[in-house]
Amino acid sequence: NKILFYNSTFTKITEDAHRFTSINVLTYNEIENKIYFNDLKFTESYIFELDISPTDFLNSRTNKLMKKYFNEKITGIAYDPIDDTLYWSDSETSKIYRLVLNNSKFDEDKAENLDDLKPEMFYSLKNDSQENEPQRLALDLCNRYLYFMNYKYRDSKIERMSLDVAGEHNVIVDKLYMPIGLTIDYYTNRLLWTDTNGGSKFFIQSSQLDGTKESNVFVTSSITIYDLTFDERNIYFTDNNNDFIWSLPKNNSDNSQPIPVMQFSLEHKPGSMIRKNNLIETKNPHCEKSIKIIEEKIQIQNSKKNFDSHFQRDDETLFAMQSINEKDSKFCFNNGELNPKTGECRCTDSFTGSHCEIPTCYNYCLNDGNCNMNEDYPKCSCQIGFKGSRCEINLCLNYCLNGGTCSPKHNEPICKCVNESYTGLRCEQFDEISFNNEVSRGKSNADENLLPPQQQPLKCYGTNNSFNKTLVFTSLSLTASFVMILVIILFVCKTHKTLSPRIKKTYVVQKNLTPLTSSPLSPITEQCQITIEDCCNMNICDTPCFDPKYIQEHTTSSISNNSNGKKEDKRTLIDNMESCGE
Repeated sequence: NKILFYNSTFTKITEDAHRFTSINVLTYNEIENKIYFNDLKFTESYIFELDISPTDFLNSRTNKLMKKYFNEKITGIAYDPIDDTLYWSDSETSKIYRLVLNNSKFDEDKAENLDDLKPEMFYSLKNDSQENEPQRLALDLCNRYLYFMNYKYRDSKIERMSLDVAGEHNVIVDKLYMPIGLTIDYYTNRLLWTDTNGGSKFFIQSSQLDGTKESNVFVTSSITIYDLTFDERNIYFTDNNNDFIWSLPKNNSDNSQPIPVMQFSLEHKPGSMIRKNNLIETKNPHCEKSIKIIEEKIQIQNSKKNFDSHFQRDDETLFAMQSINEKDSKFCFNNGELNPKTGECRCTDSFTGSHCEIPTCYNYCLNDGNCNMNEDYPKCSCQIGFKGSRCEINLCLNYCLNGGTCSPKHNEPICKCVNESYTGLRCEQFDEISFNNEVSRGKSNADENLLPPQQQPLKCYGTNNSFNKTLVFTSLSLTASFVMILVIILFVCKTHKTLSPRIKKTYVVQKNLTPLTSSPLSPITEQCQITIEDCCNMNICDTPCFDPKYIQEHTTSSISNNSNGKKEDKRTLIDNMESCGE
């Protein structure tokens, strides 16, 4: 966004406020030559003051006036030069605020003083409805009224409140659809506003200041009327759809069509519009008192400026010289103009940078697009296959489907379908007949990939095929190794079965005795110890040792049962082993 300045013949004088992006509404202080405006997207402040010089626009300076406290959204603003008071409407809080500026002078170089500026709530619409929002404002400086739009979709009103009498408030016009522009014509003492019936028709309407004698000034279906202002003979209004400023005669008795007086580039759409010194030049007899007050204030302000310039001329010259020295001989390239006060360059539209050294077209167009300046903004001529304001859009990128190849033609993407099974502008349509013909001719080898996604068999795809193969091979190898180890363990356990029972028993016997005999009378030195252990599978060990006491007790029974032979001996030995411990 930026603020453009034109003379009465709509010849461009200069422009300002380039660093702002969403200027919404503005008003003019004709006494001090200041413009007050807001930026909806500026994060630090929400009302700004542009101090302009009527003879030297290079010395204009923008200051922060009001700090943003909440998520304010200003939809209307108006300045009262008689009381030096600024009014604005906030649609977020549904309130109208005012700030008396002559009691709010501050040092512009100290940003913390912004905290001292506290606006006063002038009126609240919260009592009406949560859906109502205050929007555009207009001041009747002659009769001391503030007009405002009480906006509600399809049920809006224009109301007014007295600036001097508390509580005086009434509705002027109601049953409006979507009003936007609002102003007061001091030449005719009438109220002007714009409205629409929802988009098919746009209106400029008018009434007396008390709301009576309402009438249509102009009705159109081809022009999107936004804001409006006036002079002695004409009404001017902006058209942010066709990017024009139109002029319409006030006395439009023959229903003549408006005349375009200014056309904007595609990159810049006209928005709010104001005109300076509307009240003074009217010489309205109903406004003599107000006009006299304003003229006196302008004279005082001009006298003060002349006084200040006379006694501060040497200081300003010294300041300018110091600025040049401190900034290493600041100068501007490419016909840029140096502001002697701020030391900043004001560049032409074709260049930017602190010294106007960088062409505006530098790296502006992408993908080898050619850049040219069109009035006050760069315009790109794109190569074939690209489009967009900066040639940033590749027409063929991901345009053709199913393996189709793309080539631009007449700046439009054209697809050539590689697979005859697909047709359509983007090769998106599956032709089953063509697919079957290819299969029968053997061209496609019944390739499943030629089928549309809904007819293809389900498949699983990993993110890395080599990784998946390695993982599967490793898993199978570990499983096979585990099975092999298990088989070996089972085989070893089967073939090397644990022998049972394991018996370890010690007996004391005498030497030179025959089996099944004992000699208790033998000397103790003739005795020996024999350990019997590891008798396997209940077999008799190789060394048959017998408990002498046990054998002596059973000698008689053993002889008598001699017919049983060795079987009885074996049984006797086993019984002995099972009944004795270690």
